[in-house]
Amino acid sequence: MSARADEASREVGRLTEALAAVQENGRAEHEQLREQLAASRGEIDDLRRKVRGSSERVRRAEQSAQEEIAASVADRDAARVAVRTAEAESRRLRARVGELETALAAARREGRDARSLDDARLRVLLDTLMGAANGVRRELGLSSTVLRPADLCAPADGQPRDALAVVGASGRPEDDPTIIDAVLSVPGVHVIIDGYNVTKRGYGTLTLQAQRVRLLAGLGPLAGRASEAEITVVFDATAVASRPVGVTAPRGVRVLFSRLGELADEEIVRLVRAEPPGRPVAVVTSDREVAETCAAAGARAVPSAALLARLER
Repeated sequence: MSARADEASREVGRLTEALAAVQENGRAEHEQLREQLAASRGEIDDLRRKVRGSSERVRRAEQSAQEEIAASVADRDAARVAVRTAEAESRRLRARVGELETALAAARREGRDARSLDDARLRVLLDTLMGAANGVRRELGLSSTVLRPADLCAPADGQPRDALAVVGASGRPEDDPTIIDAVLSVPGVHVIIDGYNVTKRGYGTLTLQAQRVRLLAGLGPLAGRASEAEITVVFDATAVASRPVGVTAPRGVRVLFSRLGELADEEIVRLVRAEPPGRPVAVVTSDREVAETCAAAGARAVPSAALLARLER
């Protein structure tokens, strides 16, 4: 009986110890859970603070975006107003420009009319003065001390005097460069050059543009030395695909192109016939028909070879 009691007592002791161990483990787990709960609560508090900060930033971003949208709308409206204002101002300025152009055209017409009237008055005054001067000269028996181109062609001893007679003097070859010097030495002479007739004989292998450039470059020094001579170069516009523009001429040289549908020959004859009677005119060409037509109009023909030889000297 006592053995069973001891056994029961030992069993109770073991159970008591096991219960104590279980209670200790429970207290430890409870403490651990309580610490984990506190940590979780701290994390939750941090997350709540972060959420509140994020919400504030989102609210501020939304507010800033709304402000920028409102500013953009205001800028757009202002730009539309500015465009409408600019268009209205542009229309007003275009209308004003039209009015000014009309007024300018009218002023130019009036100016041309006024200049024409002034020119007519000046011509009458000059004619009157020249007539009075000539009358005084005749009355006093005075001779003119200034040699004029018309004086060179005036009759002398019953025979007409030709200022360019030296050009056609016998014994001179066509390529004599002194012919050009003799022509340019005549006071007030107008030298008209058949452009392509000269260049195709001298530089026929070059392009038409290169021919023009070379001829004009050679004429520049001649024009500089012959200050009293008028030099005009006529090119045939029908010899090129389109009418050349922007041709640079040296000082003292006039460059002309024939009119559309016409040859340079016709332009040269027109220039000769436009000159007043008595003025010495020389046409540099080797075209026989042009030379004969110009000679009939009072000009002297000069061979193209003479000019080429003068330019090469």
